[in-house]
Amino acid sequence: MKFSVVTALLICISSYGWSWGSWAHKTINRRAVENLPKEMQPFYNKHVDWIEQHSVDPDNVRDAEDSTEAPNHYIDIDYYGRYPFDELPRNFNDAVGKFTLDTLVSKGIVPWRIVAVQESLTNAMREKNITSILKWSAWLGHYVGDAHQPLHATLNYDGQYSNQTGIHWRFESAMTKKFGDTYLFPKTETEYVHQPLSFAFDIVLESYTYLDSVLAADVIAREQTVALEMKALPQFGDAYYTLLNEKAGTIANKQIHKAIQRVANLWYTAWVNAGKPALD
Repeated sequence: MKFSVVTALLICISSYGWSWGSWAHKTINRRAVENLPKEMQPFYNKHVDWIEQHSVDPDNVRDAEDSTEAPNHYIDIDYYGRYPFDELPRNFNDAVGKFTLDTLVSKGIVPWRIVAVQESLTNAMREKNITSILKWSAWLGHYVGDAHQPLHATLNYDGQYSNQTGIHWRFESAMTKKFGDTYLFPKTETEYVHQPLSFAFDIVLESYTYLDSVLAADVIAREQTVALEMKALPQFGDAYYTLLNEKAGTIANKQIHKAIQRVANLWYTAWVNAGKPALD
């Protein structure tokens, strides 16, 4: 029996439920609009506030206890051997045949989800369905953003295997909220994506390469600051986050910037594949 990504979404429960903080997701979607070619600008500029605000909708669905949504946000790619994880077939049906559907969904399916949503966006553009174009633009931005988070690409997603519990939230939410306004996101030229599935997996592999650096930054920041700051209260203070940002902020900045570029690329690709329709 063959399975699709849609089928996978109806089965199994995730092991965790974090995501880039709302600041990062909203920034990614808003800035992606700025990168679009002029032919797409009028429509997306008109609806940019909606696309920004609804960038967190997939998290809201997941947090409403929809157990089918959570696996869409990550993939524990290191479950499948060593980098570049060639043991995992990129074709979904081949991967199901090798590892079972339950295993795939339990370890996350974000690369396939990106492709499925990009196809939904293409269809919406082809049909000129404004409601669906807006929804799938916002949701695609969310999943692409998640794929750029290094801790969305590992079994050790919250530092639970390295005595760093809580690093997921500290890195992606607390740190970016404190220092995100110092990050730089220069505009880039939009590019057509010829192979979205390979593109999505390449994003995950790239994100994984930053994992050790993020974890190391947390170790340094904790060793140098938390012992002094905690005293009687179990909290991470400004000194910790300042040092964490010094060590890992460039990674967050780089990954958010790449997410902005790649969201725009996939929106553009959907539009081209739909025949470059007039969206207004």
